[in-house]
This record gives sequence, structure tokens and C-alpha cells, in this order.
Amino acid sequence: MQISLAEFERTVSVDRFKRYRDMADNDHEAVCLYLWNLELSQELYAVLSSLEIALRNTIHAAGTAHFKRDDWFREPSCVQHFDNQQRMINGAKYKYWENKIGKQAAKAQKNTLGWPPVGDHIAQLMFGFWGSLMNGPYEPLLWDPNKTPPGPNLSQAAFPHASRANRKREVIGPIVEELLKLRNRISHGEPILWWHPPVEAHYQNAIKVLSWISPAPASLLTFVDHFSTAHGQGHSNYGKLFTLVP
Repeated sequence: MQISLAEFERTVSVDRFKRYRDMADNDHEAVCLYLWNLELSQELYAVLSSLEIALRNTIHAAGTAHFKRDDWFREPSCVQHFDNQQRMINGAKYKYWENKIGKQAAKAQKNTLGWPPVGDHIAQLMFGFWGSLMNGPYEPLLWDPNKTPPGPNLSQAAFPHASRANRKREVIGPIVEELLKLRNRISHGEPILWWHPPVEAHYQNAIKVLSWISPAPASLLTFVDHFSTAHGQGHSNYGKLFTLVP
């Protein structure tokens, strides 16, 4: 198969391709690196998507059990959110109504829209929201049993398969934060080959946190997860698949 370098650069952009060129001996190898980046991103996305779903559901279940209400995440008497998280909650509510009644109707009724059903609201809240609940400012609100008066500590319920040493916000939170950054890079088609820490370390961390939530999804992923194989093969195999022409 022949691939036009000019057409490739036109669609990918010269600036984006330059990142691969800088790490390659020639343009052909640079395109191979680009393809390898795509494959690794594809493999990681399955793992990160599974983690997002598991994290959302385990934190929500833990919060529901502790506060004894399933709308705890949007109820001020349970959690006093910071401005950014409150914007995410309100944005998810608005998105639900946009999908339900249309953009124009939602805009016209913006100030009177009620809360969506809890399940629908949760489905609209993104990885960034649930990950942010594990940031430092939420320590006394959700993860700290030692404050006075005693506060909630969702760690045991949310990560029941983690060891006592690892079942802490200060251990899990930074891992989730880095995985969220990686997920965002993948979503925007950014290079991850030279991400630090290396992508294989992020992959292992994602599997680890997922297994701390439950070994079931981590085990099921083995049927569709080929990250280790793709990473181990490197980029050279792609060179046999195409010829680069001007």
C-alpha cells in the first residue's frame, strides 16, 4: 500500500507530525510511530473506560450507603461541593434536559429545570467529576474518618479489595488524576509514547485500581485487552505494511 506523505501531513498537521519526526530517523519511521501511538491509545482506552465506569459506580454506591440517599452527590446537606464540581453537576443536569426536551426548550427553561433521575444524572457526570472527588480538598468531606466530629470515609466501601496501606485517598487519588490526564490526551489524539511516567506504568496503575474496586472487570478485560502485546511489539512491524511516497 502506498501512502502519500503530503496527504498525511495535510490531515494530521505538520506540527503534530513533527513530534514523531523528532523521534524518528526518517519520515517512514515517523509514520510507524504515529500508528503505534494510535494502537496503544486504542488499547488503553478500553482499560480507562472500564475504570471510569467502575470508579463512578463504586464511589456512588459507597456514598449512597453512607449518606443513606442516592442523590447524595448533589445534595448540599451531604457534600458541600467546590465551585468546579458544582459546575459539573449543574452542567450534567442541563445536558440531560437538552437531550430530553431539546436545546431550545432547555435554554428557555434553564432556571426552572429540576434534577434529572439519579441514574440519568450520574450517567452524564464525566470521569473528571468522579476523579476530582479524590482530590485533596475532598479529604475531610468524603475520605477522612479522623476529623472531629468523625466524617465519612468511603475508602473501605469504594475500594474493598485494596490493602489497608493502599486503601487511602492520598494513594489512589493521585493515580486516578494521572490516568484522567492520560485519558484526555488519548481523547484529543495527542502523543502518549513519550508520556511520563511511561504508558506501561499508567496501564499497570489502571489495572491495579480497577482490581482494588473489583477483580471481576479486571479479569474480564483480559479477553479484549492487548496492550501488553501491542506495546511489546513496538513500531517496526508497521513498516512492512506501507510505502511512503511524496
